[in-house]
Amino acid sequence: MNIKSEKGVTLTEVIGAVTILMILMVPLSFIFTTTYNKCVVEADKVAARQVAREIMYGDGINFNGIIGDLEKSNSISSEVIINDDGCSISIPSNKGSIEYLYDSEDSGGIIKYNGNRINDKSSSGKEIKVTGFNLQKILKNSLNDHDKLRIQVKVSCGKSGNVEVESSYRFPNIEK
Repeated sequence: MNIKSEKGVTLTEVIGAVTILMILMVPLSFIFTTTYNKCVVEADKVAARQVAREIMYGDGINFNGIIGDLEKSNSISSEVIINDDGCSISIPSNKGSIEYLYDSEDSGGIIKYNGNRINDKSSSGKEIKVTGFNLQKILKNSLNDHDKLRIQVKVSCGKSGNVEVESSYRFPNIEK
């Protein structure tokens, strides 16, 4: 081994190597942060969509949602009461004593099911806001058609923006 050897790296070479690394790292870090932000937005959209579906179809444990309660009650179109602004629905029970009531708060906030909030926080802890809840009864226009209920729910959570879920329920065609 030669102690007097002058092999090494100059300052110019170190600066050049660091510059090349920076040129490579800036786009890579941009890709990672953009991907992370998109994942956060998509997770918020999923949480909002889940709450909108719970309002319509239920969570399978505590309540059956609007469509499930309509099927359970076997009610016909004239028995279901929708208020004038289309923001609440009262579904009679086939047992006669229980009535399923979905109502939005005055602020448009949370949909209530028989007075209890359905969901106001996502699994990530972000606040969920129901920004629109609209029910529309569409009466049959021919003998072969059925009365139906159009349900539209708009929900936002975190950075999701408004997520809209729409469905309809066809009432049984019972002639009185």
